[in-house]
Amino acid sequence: MAGRRDPATACALKDVPVWAFHGDRDDVVTPEGSFAMARAIRACGGRQSRLTVYPDLGHNFWDPAYDDPALYLWMLTHRNQAPVP
Repeated sequence: MAGRRDPATACALKDVPVWAFHGDRDDVVTPEGSFAMARAIRACGGRQSRLTVYPDLGHNFWDPAYDDPALYLWMLTHRNQAPVP
């Protein structure tokens, strides 16, 4: 949720299920960090990551994210098999 991490670490996450969320008008944590990390994970061969960007929402985008039943189904269908550095 509105996070960012150094894209240089993305290859360590390529086998970790990741679903990132961001509001496109977030002025607290800019969405570019989420975009960069999602691109970097895919460039490393990551196929278990996804990014949802909510249009016209700022930093408080978690309400629609947590209201989405798909989030909970997604959580229940994934297991983290890879150690996270």
